[in-house]
Amino acid sequence: MKVLDDKNGDSQGGKIYRSENEGKTWTLENTKMEGITDDGIVDMYLSKSSDGRISLFFLGGNGDGKMWTSKDGGKTYLYKTIPTKIVSLTLHDFYPGSALAKRSVTQSASEIYVVTDYGEKWKSIAQVPKYGRAIWSPIEFPTTNPNRIYLQRYKGNSFNPFETEIVYSDDFFNTSTVLNVQNVLRWAAVGPRLIVITCTDTTTCKDKRLHISEDSGKNFVTSMFPENGKTVFDQDEFDIWEVADDSIWVSLPNVDKCKSLNNVCYGDLFHTYTP
Repeated sequence: MKVLDDKNGDSQGGKIYRSENEGKTWTLENTKMEGITDDGIVDMYLSKSSDGRISLFFLGGNGDGKMWTSKDGGKTYLYKTIPTKIVSLTLHDFYPGSALAKRSVTQSASEIYVVTDYGEKWKSIAQVPKYGRAIWSPIEFPTTNPNRIYLQRYKGNSFNPFETEIVYSDDFFNTSTVLNVQNVLRWAAVGPRLIVITCTDTTTCKDKRLHISEDSGKNFVTSMFPENGKTVFDQDEFDIWEVADDSIWVSLPNVDKCKSLNNVCYGDLFHTYTP
């Protein structure tokens, strides 16, 4: 068991404590970490492979290019100097020591790296929107390569946040495939589904469409929403409220009410259950 101490109510100066007896006693781990400074640890990540091996990754405070990894559940730590401004990691579910790292680059863009061998190797694979992300293929996608990576990236040389696409690669982006959904606003992989919101208007993204794939992104179906007992039709203005298990909640604001109530919107909430 490990706990990250959040010093002074923020993420700076974090201390790592380790317990081997379900929390009865604790040991400060920072003293074991080569190169540790007063900034301490900003975040920690854990994955457990099917054979029981536990991988631990720790990012240093202030985005100063420091990382520690552990192959033995925290008994020993390896210190690595890494690219600066790394803001998050996504560890692989099957292969200990592999991760996707997100690095803050500019006001509008981030960079994604593939990390292997517990931080020994780093490969830049894409620039993505500031709030974009990359994921390993979910375990619910049983027919895909376990090393498959999905990410949202800018199209061509455009840095328009509404002109993006989703791509995947099975070989760490030596080659890649673009999915048949363009101008992506938001997306998520939940259960066996890939859920994507796209913009038909790349200037303001006021016109949106919801697409759902049941086959890892090979084919997408554009969803339609019912309204007041009438026939089903497209809704331009909506957002994903929540996605959990096999359910999708979608909120549709009433545009006329938004205008008349000083942008305090009321609308409809739709829910689908698709076992």
